[in-house]
Order: sequence, then C-alpha cells, then structure tokens
Amino acid sequence: MPSHAETLCEACGGTCRPFFCAGDVNRRISNDLFEYFRCAACGVVFLKDPPADLGRYYQSDYLAKPGSPGDLERIGRRMQPKLDIVREFAHGDRLLEIGPGMGTFAWLAKSAGFAVDVIEQDEEACRFLESAVHVGVTRSSSPEQVLAASNRKYDVVTLWHSIEHLPAAWRTLTQAIRALNEGGIMIVATPNPSAWQFQHLGAKWPHVDAPRHLWLIPVNAMRRHAEQAGADLIWSTTDDPEGRSWNQFGWSQSLRNLLPTAYRNSLVARVASRAAGFVTALAVRPWESKEFRGSAYTAVFRKRAGGNPEAIA
Repeated sequence: MPSHAETLCEACGGTCRPFFCAGDVNRRISNDLFEYFRCAACGVVFLKDPPADLGRYYQSDYLAKPGSPGDLERIGRRMQPKLDIVREFAHGDRLLEIGPGMGTFAWLAKSAGFAVDVIEQDEEACRFLESAVHVGVTRSSSPEQVLAASNRKYDVVTLWHSIEHLPAAWRTLTQAIRALNEGGIMIVATPNPSAWQFQHLGAKWPHVDAPRHLWLIPVNAMRRHAEQAGADLIWSTTDDPEGRSWNQFGWSQSLRNLLPTAYRNSLVARVASRAAGFVTALAVRPWESKEFRGSAYTAVFRKRAGGNPEAIA
C-alpha cells in the first residue's frame, strides 16, 4: 500500500512525495506493487523501499550470454557507437566499466587498445569476463565501496545503463569522479525521466522496469551532482544511435507487455512486437527526436583540475 509519507531527496535534499506505483510488467516475477517517489525540487524519481530479495528479480536470462568468442565479437560490434563516444572525448587509455554484464563493450574497448578493468556483481558474468574477455575483474555489488578503497586512476569511467540499478547511485557517481585522472571523463547512459514515452505510458513505461530500476535521474540533477564532485557536463543527447534503440525497445516491450503471460515469450510475440515497435518508433520520431524527449540519454562529464569529490562523498 502507498505510504503517503514524505522523505528527503538524496540528490538535493528536497522534499519527495509518492509519484506512482508500478508492478513488474516486464518480467512478471511477482504481482507486487512498488512505490516510486519524486523530488519536487530536482525531479529525481526513485523506488522508495526496494525489496530485500531484489536479487530474485534478476533471473538467469537477464544478462545476454555470448556462447562463444565469435558471438562476443558479433554482439560487441553493436557497441561501436559507444566506443566512438569514448574515442571522441577521452585523452588516455585506462578505462573502468561499472556494470559490464557479460562484457561486450569491455571486449570492444579492449580490442581497441584500452586497458580495461570492470566491476560486476554477477558471478557467472565475472567468470566469463575473466576467461573470455580477459579484463581485470572485481566482483562486487557495491562499486562505490570498491572505488573508495582503491587508489587506481582512470582516464575513462563508463556506466552504460547501470547507475539506475545501484542502491548507492550518488555515492557511486562521486567515487567514479574521484577515480578519474584530471581531464578524465565519466560517461553515463540511463533512462530519461523527461522522455515523451514516460509522459504517455506512466508507470507502465518499460524503462521504469520495477523493481530493478531504482532510479530515474534527470540529466540536470546528475549534472549538479557531478559539478559538486568536480566534473562538468560537456556533452549529452537522447538522439544518438543508443538513444534511438531504447526508444524502439520501449515501444516494442510495452506492446509485448500487453500479451498474456502464456504467449508473450513466444517467437511470434517477440518478432511481432519488435516489428510493431519499430513502426511505432518511426511514427512518433518527430516527438521523440526533440531535445531530451528520447527514452534514454548519454552524458559525458570531464573532471576539472582540483576537483574535491570528498566534499559530498
């Protein structure tokens, strides 16, 4: 049941109130409802009380698992637009990825000459990252603690759709900036709570993904936090190839979620929903292509000389 209580925002200290309740419409692991709050000051949306057994909502098929090095290369090549962003803004080759999953981007970055470390919590993924991707692996569900305890410095830290899963999201961002060399970059990609889709689909928006997504963070809230931690926003968009793919996913998944559980995972349902999502995304592109109306954004932050992240750690 909704609590109707107010609480304070971790990002800005503003007043947060109940915003909506959402079920697990994407995977239907339970019939529970999860209460999300919204900060009246900065617009951050967050899951008020994540379930204690959150791990059970990540089933074994949650991470795409390449079956061979050839599959890793094939899937990894789809990450080329991400690598292009890194190459455009990075000044060095030491790269840390937080939440790499099975390591498709980590593989691509390593193949491009970057020295790659990763922090990942999934045990099977960590084994694959070590044995097939051959990067430096730290297994942890608390990247903020790993970073706080380490003196390693990086030229690039990436969080490709991982920040929304982390209970300590704000501390992770702070520590990620602390781990950068001066002039280093942090790249964050995450669902966009200003999205046109969110306005129309509300609690049933697939990118809410209750209860796995704990945060929907407006880019300006992340910008303010990063500035306090010693980094400046230098580039952001919702209309890059990555953002457009998440638009299509949102429509495809929302249509698939309308189907009965017995049919939604069939091959016919998957193919039909993808096709319908593609057509829908094309039809509404005039609205979703407007500035920061897409379903997900990518933001690049550069660490200033003399930044002091400890001030808000």
